[in-house]
Formats: sequence, structure tokens, C-alpha cells
Amino acid sequence: MFLYLGEPQIVAATDEEGNAGQNAFLSCTADAVPTPQMNITYSDFSGTASRVSIRDLEQNQQQAVIKVKPEKPGVYDFLCTARNEHGFDMKKIILTVVDPPRLTSPPFLEEKSNISLTVKWKPWEYSTDEGGTPADRVDYLVLYRQKGFHEWIKIGTWKTPLTGGDFEPEVSIEDLTPNTAYEIAIKCRRRGEGGTGDTGPILEAKTDCGVALPDGIPQEFLPEKITQTTVTLTWKNPPESLLQCPLTSYRLTYHPEAFESIMDSLETDGVQTSIVLEDLTPHKNYVVRLYPVTKLEESKYYAELIIKTSETVPGPVSDLEIQIVEDKPDLLLVSWEAPSEEFGIIKGYVVTTMLLDRGQCGGPKELEELSTRQIHSDDTEITLQNLYPYSIYNISVQAKTMAGLGEPVTKKATTLES
Repeated sequence: MFLYLGEPQIVAATDEEGNAGQNAFLSCTADAVPTPQMNITYSDFSGTASRVSIRDLEQNQQQAVIKVKPEKPGVYDFLCTARNEHGFDMKKIILTVVDPPRLTSPPFLEEKSNISLTVKWKPWEYSTDEGGTPADRVDYLVLYRQKGFHEWIKIGTWKTPLTGGDFEPEVSIEDLTPNTAYEIAIKCRRRGEGGTGDTGPILEAKTDCGVALPDGIPQEFLPEKITQTTVTLTWKNPPESLLQCPLTSYRLTYHPEAFESIMDSLETDGVQTSIVLEDLTPHKNYVVRLYPVTKLEESKYYAELIIKTSETVPGPVSDLEIQIVEDKPDLLLVSWEAPSEEFGIIKGYVVTTMLLDRGQCGGPKELEELSTRQIHSDDTEITLQNLYPYSIYNISVQAKTMAGLGEPVTKKATTLES
């Protein structure tokens, strides 16, 4: 077999392109007899490189290989050399290191509702945006997260523009929470391992207001002070996350228990956490409801209290009647009905008798000594005894509660002649 002896020839030395931070393998192949000494050298390379390895190929060929890992984008020159006793050959290998593409402008909001955000973005463009090459066709991935959260959520998969076709850089993000701020960003990707760029600039957008949730009601709704005719109420604002819209005010309704038709309402002046109900009826149960009002609407959910005003003195008794008793000149039968406005629990009645005139049966001394008497009764009738015959009496009746005596109701009566 005849072998050609001569200087080496480098028959293959291919330029390479890779992404920053990724391993790349550079190689060159030489053809020569006798076997040449081969090497790959470099200068001004930003990255790490392995030792050059040499391996034998078929048909008197040898290949030199070096593994490099560039750290920064750029164009780097490597020199492949082959030498034997007959001569020398060399060729340059160019490694082009590309930064992954990244948008320099955030997406923009196209449309929104209370549960969705639709965004668009300007497609990646070489020299305007970061990274890539003029020939790159970039893929896109839409990311979003609730503001304040760390982890991104992907919307679907990578969007790849079709060659020669129209590409609409738009996506709708659905099933969001109303009245909530979100961050949205776009990632770009070029071909090759490590071709995914960093997350682009962030768009912050907020969903529209939504309807309040059932738990979006005032917290700790309690009476702070109760009198006979007023009640002071306090509460804490519900969380905005449960209202799903900013709180603007409250509407309060109240009515006597079992009398919903007699309803009053109050509107607060802005967002406040206390209110005073006035002109209430003493010793009466009231049903009070507090509705949050948001920028969207008045909530259908409310906090409710049943409160009772304090007792006060009762109103006057009614139907006071005084009757004489046949053949009993020293007796009078007095009866009445309970007050129509009790304003408390009736604890009994006080009957007061005042002698006004004994006619021809007495004088000033007796009138002074026996002019006034008070009798306590638990019933609504009483028999007055030991009265002077043929005398004029002023008789008054008062109901009483824990708060005191009510207004007296008075009548005059004359006993029978003896």
C-alpha cells in the first residue's frame, strides 16, 4: 500500500455559535502522514476551556477537540494548528457567543375585567431589544403572578411565530381575583440550549372590582353604649380582599323587632367605624343591619345585631275609674289599665289619695293630718278603705319601673254620706 508523505492539511475546522453560559465543542481535522502534532489555542476568551484532546480517525486523519464554556457574549477566535516534519498548517475557528433575547419594554394592557387581563407586547427586535442575532426567530412565554408573590405562573406554552405568517403577540389571563394587582412579564427564547432569556420588564395591572364575598361584612359589630333612646355602635372594616372592591361607606338599617315595615336607615359619611342611633323607644328590641358600600355597589351581605334600649319611667296608666260602694261611705273602688307605653318592666303601681274637702264633717286639723296617703299595689285595682264619708278626694295612680315612677293620672271622687 502506497502512503503519501507530506505536510499536514487541515481539512475541517467549523465555526460554531452558542448561547452564553453553555458548553460548546470546537474541533478541527487534519490529514497527514506521518501523524502531525495538533493543538487548538486562543486568547482573550472570556470563559473556561478544557485541555485539547486528540483522537485518531480513519484514513490517516486526526481530530483535535476542545470543550469551552463562554461566560459573556462576543466573537472569539480560536486557532487550530497541525505540524509534522514536512510542514505546518493552521486554520481559524470562530466561536460566536450570543446572549439570550430579552424584551426591553413591558407588555401593555389591552383590556380587563374583574376576573381577566388581556395584554399585548411588541415583538422582540434585534438591536432594539437585548441579546439574540439578526437572524433569530424568537419564541415567547407569558408569565404572571399576584403582586407580592414570588413564584411566576406560566400561561400555556411557548408561542412560536409561524414563518411567513401573521403573529399576534396577545394573551388573555383568565380566572383572576377581582380588585387584585398582578404582575405580568414576557420571556423570550432562541434556539439552542440555554437560549431562554431573563424575564422582561414587568407590567403591573389590577383587575376590576367584583361582588363582595359572603364573609366581606363588618367585623366585631357591637354596641358600645346603650341608653333609653340612643345606641352607640362600633365595628371594624372588613378586609378589602373579601369585599373585592375598595370600601367607600356603610348603610345602616334598623327597625323594632317584628316590625320590619317601620324601618329607618342611615348612610355614613365615608368610611367610619362608629355611629349613634337616636330617638329610639325605651326598653325595645331593635334589629340593626350594617351593609358595606364599595365603589361597585352596596353589598347584599351584612352584619346584624339585635339590641335592647334601656328602661325609663313608664307612661301614664289608662282607663282610670273610681266607683263608690253601695252602703259603704268609707270605701272607694279604684281600677285602671296598664300604660300603653310601659318603657320597661312594670314593677307595680302607687296610688295616692289626697283629702281635699270633708264637707261639714271635719275641720282644718283633721284635714292636715290625713290629707295624703300612698298605697302600693301589684294589681290594677284597689279598694280604698277608712275614708271619711261625704268627703272629696283627689286620687292619682302611677306605674313604676326600675327607672322610677311614671306620670300620674288623677281623678276626683266623693264618698257617700254616712
